[in-house]
Amino acid sequence: MRKLTLIIPLFVLSLVLIACNGVDMEDPYTRAENALEEAVAEVPTEVDTDTIDLPLTHEEFAIMWESDNPDVISDDGTVTRPTDEAVTVTLTASTDVIEYDDVVSRSVEVTVLPE
Repeated sequence: MRKLTLIIPLFVLSLVLIACNGVDMEDPYTRAENALEEAVAEVPTEVDTDTIDLPLTHEEFAIMWESDNPDVISDDGTVTRPTDEAVTVTLTASTDVIEYDDVVSRSVEVTVLPE
């Protein structure tokens, strides 16, 4: 009987651990970092079009974009191509991590090719 008393809790614990295997145990800050990494990875690093599709959400996070040169690439992804030479623009994606009252940001450089 004593062996059974030890085996049953171990068996239940094993089932709980197996069931939790698919549960996202990352904290919100890490999830936000990962979401931005994936969103930034979707942005092309070289552009010869008039727009870029900037992801506005990823998983549960709303993404805001900011351009360091909005005359070439605006915050909404509108591209104004230069006429003479390529221009490199840094786009920064940010999201709020409400649980930490903080903002997470990731950047990507995009080269806009001339017309």
